[in-house]
Amino acid sequence: MMSRQMWAPWVIFALCLVVGLTAAFHQSAASDQAGAAARATALAQAAAMYVPSWAYLTTVAVDPRIQWADTAIDFQDGKAYGLLARGRTSVIGGDPLFPGGYGPEGSFDAVAPYADDPAPLPGCPNMALIGKLGRDGAPVFLGRKRILYNNPFEVLNPEGWGAGRFFVMVNDHPGGLWDNIGMFYIDVWVTDKQW
Repeated sequence: MMSRQMWAPWVIFALCLVVGLTAAFHQSAASDQAGAAARATALAQAAAMYVPSWAYLTTVAVDPRIQWADTAIDFQDGKAYGLLARGRTSVIGGDPLFPGGYGPEGSFDAVAPYADDPAPLPGCPNMALIGKLGRDGAPVFLGRKRILYNNPFEVLNPEGWGAGRFFVMVNDHPGGLWDNIGMFYIDVWVTDKQW
């Protein structure tokens, strides 16, 4: 068993440590309040440099029966375009697997395209919203939301989109577009910011 003479210095040391830390915490908290306001202002200024301010451009209606519909939007260099899609499409008579139709993200369970008449974007969900720049551009998946801009180093946008006319359609085989029903709507937003 420890004698009082042995533990007394440790108790005094522990009490001094607690009192010292409490005083330092209160002093630090007072200076942190002033510093917190400065940090919040600096953070807001930094965010304004990197967070784009988006301007609404237009809403495009996408008829699922049209192959590569012209949106009448010319993408420009140095701008980023935000796409937010909504709506439902289906086929005449409906799809028993999807009685409510398909959203812009499509489905891998939807009716598969025919081997002799493939969909424009193989490997992409059927009936998904897809797009391309220019009549001869390579199609890309758009889905429900997508940001497109001309940064060739962007991992999420390896296509390195630049300038050109924007075309859209559903990812369905061209010979089967005639029996599609419904509509997608794309809200298009634009900003000058680049990341």
